Amino acid sequence: NSTLHFQGHFLKGKREGKWNFWTPSGRLFYTGQYKNGEKEGEWVRYFPESEMKINYHKGKVEGKNLGGLVR
Repeated sequence: NSTLHFQGHFLKGKREGKWNFWTPSGRLFYTGQYKNGEKEGEWVRYFPESEMKINYHKGKVEGKNLGGLVR
């Protein structure tokens, strides 16, 4: 079908810059930045009535706190 599942750019074969991911029904569910193919900075996971923020550095979650639900 014509539903978009993800959108982003590649640089030298690796994910780079802002990426967005959608569910099969077309709802945005995940967005964030890649740097040299690894997740970097704040990523947001969207739920129907809230969101969860997770911070990454060089592809790994920073600290023990995975974020929380924000209404």
